[in-house]
Amino acid sequence: MDTRVFIEWIVVALVAALSTCATERTLEMVHVIYRHGNRAPMSNYPTDSRSPDTWPLGLGQLTNIGKLQQYHLGEWLRKRYGDILINTTYNPKEIYARSSDIDRTLMSAQCNLAGLFPPKENEIWFPNNMLTWQPIPIHTTMVTTDSLIGFPPCPKYAALLNEVKKSDVVRQYEQTNKAGIHGISRQHGL
Repeated sequence: MDTRVFIEWIVVALVAALSTCATERTLEMVHVIYRHGNRAPMSNYPTDSRSPDTWPLGLGQLTNIGKLQQYHLGEWLRKRYGDILINTTYNPKEIYARSSDIDRTLMSAQCNLAGLFPPKENEIWFPNNMLTWQPIPIHTTMVTTDSLIGFPPCPKYAALLNEVKKSDVVRQYEQTNKAGIHGISRQHGL
């Protein structure tokens, strides 16, 4: 069994100073941390009768529902913080988007930012306004070296996880639930 754990997060930092008066309490920064939208399953059960075409982008990929969820989250962020924190137009000095390097999280970030920053006036770059989207940078790094929102390989973590797996508590749990674990393992071909 693969013991690597990948956390798929998108981090968007919205930054703005709202007041120069030191005596007033003001919102100056928001960190928005969220997971990707709905995705296709990571794997099918051997007895799954669905066609591979059920998931046109493939297993584990963002679905159209997931894209729409993220777009609506961007719209909600615009409504929530637009009047007090976010400019009506995209400004790279005000926003920094960071995603893990996984297709579904990068796509989620793109959809979220599309809802957060629909292009206005001089941001409309496509002729006749036929494409109401604007590219906004999403920063990432390889999953294997991402120490901010991922888990790069760590020998200490692997050793501790192995130690836990061999512990009396885990062995007792596995023994108590042997039939259920065997059924799940058999269905997944493990």
